[in-house]
Amino acid sequence: MTQLALFEPVARRHGAPEDALASLPAPFTSPVRRTFALMDVAEQELAAAAKAHPDKAVALNGSFMLVAPPPGMAMLAPDVYRSHCRELLERVIRGENTDLGTDAECLTLALDTSLMAPYGSMGSSLCSRLFLSVFGRLPDGVEDNVREPWPGAVDEELQRLRRRVGRTRRRST
Repeated sequence: MTQLALFEPVARRHGAPEDALASLPAPFTSPVRRTFALMDVAEQELAAAAKAHPDKAVALNGSFMLVAPPPGMAMLAPDVYRSHCRELLERVIRGENTDLGTDAECLTLALDTSLMAPYGSMGSSLCSRLFLSVFGRLPDGVEDNVREPWPGAVDEELQRLRRRVGRTRRRST
C-alpha cells in the first residue's frame, strides 16, 4: 500500500478517478510522501521504545507530537530524523528534559553554520562528535583527527548549543 493510497477513499468520495493522486506531478506529491515517511519513522521508533520499556508505554504513547520534525529536518536523510526521535524518546523514558536540542538538531544547525564560515578546531570537533552520535560513523574519507582545544570544551559548547536549539524549537511550535 502506497502512502498516497490513504487519500484514495477521500479522493473517490469527491469524484476523483481512482488513480488521480498517482498521476499528480511529483512536486505536489513529494511533500505528502515525505510527511508520511517521517510519520512511519516516528511510529516505528515509538513502537520500539514502548516494546523495550512497557512500563513507560503511556508516556511514550503521548509523545508523538514531541518527536515531530523541527523546521529544516524534514528534508534531511531519514536517519537524522530517526536519531532525533530516539534521543527524545530516551529522554522521556529516563524522565529527562526534552526541551534541550537533540544531537540531530545540533548537527543540523552546526552544518548549516559551517556553510557560512569555516570552523576552527572547536567547531570541527563538535561536528565530528555530533555526526558520530547521529550516524554512528564519520563520512567516508573523513578522519576524526581534530581535537578539542581543552578537555571538556566540546561538552561545554554542545550544552550551549542544545539550549539554543531547544529555545528555537519551542518558539517555532
